Amino acid sequence: MTRRLQGALSLCLTLSTGLAAAPATGKPPHSIPPPATEDRVLAIVDVTVVPMDREIALPHQTVVVVGRTITQLGPVDEVTLDPSAERIDGRGLYLLPGLADMHAHVRRKKGQRPEDYLEQGITTVRNMAGEPDHLEFRDRVRAGELAGPIVFTAGQPLTSSDQFRRHRQVSTAEEGRAAVRKQVADGYDFIKIYSLLSREAYDGILAEANERNIPVGGHVTDSVPITEALGSGLSSIEHLFGYFWYLESADSELQGRWAPRRLFHAVDLDPKKLAPIAEATARAGVWNCPTLWRKDNYLTAPMAKEAWETPELRRLAETNRRLLVKALHDAGAGLLAGTDDEPKVIHDELALFVEAGLTPFEALRTATVAPGNYLAVPGLGTIAVGSPAHFLLLEANPLEAIENTRSIHAVVVNGTRIPR
Repeated sequence: MTRRLQGALSLCLTLSTGLAAAPATGKPPHSIPPPATEDRVLAIVDVTVVPMDREIALPHQTVVVVGRTITQLGPVDEVTLDPSAERIDGRGLYLLPGLADMHAHVRRKKGQRPEDYLEQGITTVRNMAGEPDHLEFRDRVRAGELAGPIVFTAGQPLTSSDQFRRHRQVSTAEEGRAAVRKQVADGYDFIKIYSLLSREAYDGILAEANERNIPVGGHVTDSVPITEALGSGLSSIEHLFGYFWYLESADSELQGRWAPRRLFHAVDLDPKKLAPIAEATARAGVWNCPTLWRKDNYLTAPMAKEAWETPELRRLAETNRRLLVKALHDAGAGLLAGTDDEPKVIHDELALFVEAGLTPFEALRTATVAPGNYLAVPGLGTIAVGSPAHFLLLEANPLEAIENTRSIHAVVVNGTRIPR
């Protein structure tokens, strides 16, 4: 077991005390109790429910959880409670499905530990660079042995460059196919592709993955035009990579040559191209996880430093990203919220979706219903009978203002209330 998650696995359990064991660097922010047993009953009484399967806030509701599943939902005066139920007073609070971080990097590093995700209301994570320890943690949470965020994880990202030490190098089609076979055999949930991947390796990876019905997500490498990537069976595109070669205006000074500023989308855009490529994305069923906050706040690569430090180019890049996100949304293409950073950023990410032109409800869907649809988990991201019991209690209505997702009163994951 590597050191990076060794602490997380020891921290995220003993069965009697949950996250009570402290890492060597100090005590965790809270102790997570054991997961809910199959017969344990939890009731949130007289709460306003934001179900997320439609844009509505339902006042004076009672939600009943048995084990890890929502079993009842209805007006407070119509739901009869078991006397043994643990009750949470929901008066003045709003019940929202747990959030998903669809571009996460779960580490033993403070700020990106499993408990840090729960602290921010994130109950589902798509981990973009995995190791065997992630598989162990994922399986123990799913089995009910641990109380923690629900994890879907890739294995090592695949690239053709030797400059990414933690990634697996594949250069040929057969090497790409072999890497997919290995990760499928090891039990990873999806394949992550990375920058500087050769076209031959890309084609091999996608061919093998499509044959084995395992999703592929990641960076659209410069060797693959976005129009071809959309038809290759790719499941998700991270950071909006690949689009801006296509979107660049014909009279751009960068036309036909590579430039570092393109790494963070600082190019002259042809607005007439936005709708066609967004509609092509929707037709192909390819999702996008834009990671807007990360791209706005962190340099993509040292080689782009000069352009990054030019305010006009920074503003151009930010504008371009928001224009593309709004075009994708308007076309009906799937959007997913992801941080590529510490989980606390999820609230900033949702705010940036609103800044791009989505309503608070539409932005919330990128972290609730949309991840449930993308991951094909029935009920995930909704408050309904039969849905998994992952939800937040908020002190203010998130449909009125997106920043209200920060007003977290309590978090429940798999039917277990997480102390704050």
